[in-house]
Amino acid sequence: MNPDRLRRLIADVNKAFYDLVYTDPWLQVVIRGRRPDHLETQQTDFMLGALGGPKTYCGRSPADAHPHIFVDESM
Repeated sequence: MNPDRLRRLIADVNKAFYDLVYTDPWLQVVIRGRRPDHLETQQTDFMLGALGGPKTYCGRSPADAHPHIFVDESM
């Protein structure tokens, strides 16, 4: 797949995902104070690299970025 097309596809999926996250009572607490455009761009870069595209993500590792988030099986 064309890298630009793949990036647009992943960005569209992330936009739809974060639109839901912003309205979820539990998850919106986790992202409070974060700029939506920054979150979506970071997630797009991360997923693009993870799915075999260019590795442009330059943020922290998930474990380092999210030590405050604990998700158990019930969630």
